[in-house]
Amino acid sequence: MDSPDIRRGDVAAFEKFSLQIQSLVGMLKTIGPDGEVELQCGSHVARLLSKLPPEQRADFRRCMYNRSGQTYTLNDLAMWLKYKSCCQDFDGLPPPKCVNERPDTTSRLTPTGPPPGKHQSNDTCRHECSCTGG
Repeated sequence: MDSPDIRRGDVAAFEKFSLQIQSLVGMLKTIGPDGEVELQCGSHVARLLSKLPPEQRADFRRCMYNRSGQTYTLNDLAMWLKYKSCCQDFDGLPPPKCVNERPDTTSRLTPTGPPPGKHQSNDTCRHECSCTGG
């Protein structure tokens, strides 16, 4: 959580940030009830979102819009970051291999198919965000 802010267009820094958050979530899931409390803490999500450029923070909120009134969890953020990492534009390089996982029924993000609307310019991503705002 002490990583530097991510600059707009810095794909490598975004990828690193995404992997760090996914690792954090994985570690917290292994430590039991104390970890679960941390996973549900909305202030952690707010602090981590502040490291992203404004347009990416807005994109996360758009994706979570159908959950307004609910606290965003670290798992929500990790799943969204994984989705966005998969869909990053790599300047004409083939997209990274994204492995579809079994949908997490506790999250609004489900890695299940091509994204609805236009999330990014890369149409080859195989993950889907349940957001309707495109």
